[in-house]
Amino acid sequence: MAQEICPICRSGIRQDSDHCTVCGYEKSIDFLRYRTLQNSRDEDLLEWEICARRAEMQGLMPAPIPGRKPKREELRQSAAPAGIPFSSPVEDFKYEIIGNSVSITKYIGKDTEVSIPSTIEGKPVTSIGADAFSECGSLREITIHAGVTSIGDDTISFTMSGNVISIGVGAFSGCSSLNEIRVASGNPEFCSVDGVLFSKNGKEIRAYPGGRTGAYTIPAGVTSIGKSAFCGCSSLSGITIPAGVTTIGFNAFGVCSSLREIMIPAGVTTIGGHAFYGCSSLSELMIPAGVTSIGNDAFFLCGCLSEITIPAGVTSIGNDAFYGCKSLRKITIPDSVTSVGRYAFFRCSSLSEITIPAGITSIRDSAFCGCSSLYKITIPASVMSIEENAFNGCSSLTDVYYGGTESQWNTIRIGERNNRFTNAKIHISDRDKVTVSSQTTPERKPARKRGLWPIIIVLAAAAVLIFELVQRGELPWPVQTAAPTALSTAVPTDIKSDGVMSYAEYIAAEDGAQVSVEAFVQGSQSWWDNKINVYAQDLDGGYFFYQMNCSEEDAAKLVRGTKIRATGYKAVWAGEVEIIDASFEFEDGYYIAPAADISKLLGNEDVSNYMNEFISVNGGVIADKGDGAAFYYNWNNSGEDGSDLYFDVILSGQIFTFIVESELCGPGSEVYETVKSLQIGDQVNLEGFLYWYEGPNPHVTKCEISASSGK
Repeated sequence: MAQEICPICRSGIRQDSDHCTVCGYEKSIDFLRYRTLQNSRDEDLLEWEICARRAEMQGLMPAPIPGRKPKREELRQSAAPAGIPFSSPVEDFKYEIIGNSVSITKYIGKDTEVSIPSTIEGKPVTSIGADAFSECGSLREITIHAGVTSIGDDTISFTMSGNVISIGVGAFSGCSSLNEIRVASGNPEFCSVDGVLFSKNGKEIRAYPGGRTGAYTIPAGVTSIGKSAFCGCSSLSGITIPAGVTTIGFNAFGVCSSLREIMIPAGVTTIGGHAFYGCSSLSELMIPAGVTSIGNDAFFLCGCLSEITIPAGVTSIGNDAFYGCKSLRKITIPDSVTSVGRYAFFRCSSLSEITIPAGITSIRDSAFCGCSSLYKITIPASVMSIEENAFNGCSSLTDVYYGGTESQWNTIRIGERNNRFTNAKIHISDRDKVTVSSQTTPERKPARKRGLWPIIIVLAAAAVLIFELVQRGELPWPVQTAAPTALSTAVPTDIKSDGVMSYAEYIAAEDGAQVSVEAFVQGSQSWWDNKINVYAQDLDGGYFFYQMNCSEEDAAKLVRGTKIRATGYKAVWAGEVEIIDASFEFEDGYYIAPAADISKLLGNEDVSNYMNEFISVNGGVIADKGDGAAFYYNWNNSGEDGSDLYFDVILSGQIFTFIVESELCGPGSEVYETVKSLQIGDQVNLEGFLYWYEGPNPHVTKCEISASSGK
């Protein structure tokens, strides 16, 4: 079964599955950003920016079978006796029997028109589960009979019977071919006005058909825009909201990528989380004076939004509220604001200056990280702490104006990775500069010096390879020819091209800073949606490129040993140092790195010096992963064949976890099948890449059983 990559934990997701079994990411929600508990071990939320997955929803599922599809009337005539309503074949559905009734859990057919069966196995169908029709982008119409009384979250819709009384949030999200929602006149909870779903009393708009184009005017009398009401309406270009509306619900206009402007009426008091999430064309917006809070991710990745004034009544700005608003040049924050969330203005790269309101006591983690144009900031005396990364990547920051005294300034707690902030000119009253001895920048661990031994090893390996090729008569160039080839000029040097960083310079760069490196590809994961994850290496260290921009044609050329020059942004996630949002070009050169043996370094902090490199671990013994199993499908054994494989190895009295990442070495590969055959007590030699997730988390590419347990 083909798989997609989970953009959060990078595990494989079967195409016929609706969610990632490792981290819980739900494909049907289709957010550009997702939050998940850290492996359910604690309450700290991990957050990670992922690139937009708002490609056509039907692109994720098999296309309809070409050719003429019988008309519905013909199907009725051929499939059902006269007078009996037509139903889609039972085999087109996955379902479960609960007591004396049936719940539809998934539609697996390919029709554009579907009718839910009234009975299955002699029992009445009474409910449709969450995501049952998610990602069915070509589905135009669903008819549900009167016996169904409940429809779960993220379910596409239909012609609704009079008995449906419950519809989950985002029921119509991602239905890019849906143009009309019809409701039986006797339905006690819902009604349809011009094909748009409303609450029965008409005061709340519940769902707008995602297949419609152009602008829409919400009727007078509506007071609330429901959760996910317009989510995924990618062709909606404009919206008129009536004066009576007071609430814009969670994700109300999420990923309305064609929405250019919106006027929010004065009566609105709440802008919910994700309200305009991913509205990448939104350029004009005025927040009315009555609004008191701006929810988490409210304007996340609104890349065209250039200026915004927050009214005086607002008291809080949520986490990620303006995350990635790269065109935002000016924002006015009133003194009424007492809380600005984490990542609130992350990578607002056009923002040039900011004044922190007097009521703020803490500038949260990464609040202004990556604001590369920010040169001036004014901080009030009320600020007591500046958390880590708050101003990381603010490469233009030169002046900080502080409203308190020097003694107050010296009591501010400044977290790690705020070098640009602490090195700026601090203005206090009439003084031009204050040197704060109590604020120190953590010393980065220097890159290790390897001397000449890597070159010697490479030369020796190359000599052995050439000798073997000559013996077999398989040299890729004529022996008598002295002209160089890609292989003969393969030995890399420490010399970098103009504008390219050395490995030491890359390690020393601030998180969020733009970096440009040259390296040799050592491995890559599956290509999808013009993105690819790549392991690369030079003589001094390893690099991991996460979701590097790459065409399918170029992905096929990224074979082991290929030299590339890439430019992107340095990022640190759960300890893993990587490069995101990178673009690359091919260069002449060839190098395959030897595996560095880290067997004696695991459990030692020095092992971090080998992060993302090609490594080996030898002599480990397979431990019991749990319940007598030598390996798990996924970290909690929630997967199946095709999922990542997790196994534990005992080395020097300690246990370490290794992974066969299915997008790197999937089912059918030698390493995948070998790990599946492991027995507790087997001794193994391993090779792979030293990925990092809060510690060593090697991605294995080779597994040899050096001694069998005999079990």
